[in-house]
Amino acid sequence: MRTTEQTAKIKRELARFVKFNAVGLINTGVDFAVFALLNAAGLNVYFAQAVSYSAGIANSFLLNRVWTFQYREKPGWGEALRFLSVNLTSFAVSTAALYALHALLGVHALAAKLVTLTVSVLLNYFGYKHLVFAPERHNPAFAAARRPDEAEAHGPNKTASH
Repeated sequence: MRTTEQTAKIKRELARFVKFNAVGLINTGVDFAVFALLNAAGLNVYFAQAVSYSAGIANSFLLNRVWTFQYREKPGWGEALRFLSVNLTSFAVSTAALYALHALLGVHALAAKLVTLTVSVLLNYFGYKHLVFAPERHNPAFAAARRPDEAEAHGPNKTASH
């Protein structure tokens, strides 16, 4: 049986996941809009792709940092590098999965893409949550200032696992 506290935590996590996916849709819009503008301006399609994809990634970083995960630590290069590392890892894993599903197992390309999209969304979400925008990981003072109920759950010398 779930306690009120557990239910509230599940609702907060679900709301955060919805925000994360809304940011993803916005990122897609930014990517497409920038690509369309650069393409209309006559720029090379691959240059336009690189710039538009980068704009989507920058938007993702900012919106996920401020809105989805409400990360308030001072921004730094380490955070940006962790963010890029999560994205590159997700890209590599999803591309490998796409290859395995489509080229090796014969799954239709669009069906394979849907599977890999799901994998990518989950990898990015948990990577951002636990590696990029996790205050307790990067600021020992945050762990000490946790809510008392979290401190009791993890013991005096343990860190939060979320």
